Amino acid sequence: MSRVICVTGWFDIYNRQGMKTGEKEFTVSHGINEDTGDAVILPCEHPNALGAVWDKDIREYVLDDKTCLGTRINPVKNTWRG
Repeated sequence: MSRVICVTGWFDIYNRQGMKTGEKEFTVSHGINEDTGDAVILPCEHPNALGAVWDKDIREYVLDDKTCLGTRINPVKNTWRG
């Protein structure tokens, strides 16, 4: 089963003028294909919004065949098909 590990973090929020608001939001930066190690382009959304689930063993959010990998991630191009 192929999985994508979501790389997440707390990122600054910017206003329309490009200035930091002082607030942060928890979002996905990108993903890593667990089988190949290749980077996967993902939208900057909360992991739950992408259908990711928390894997308690590796302590990371993951996308897999049971969540949405088969319908939204293009494994050949390593891109999101939202």
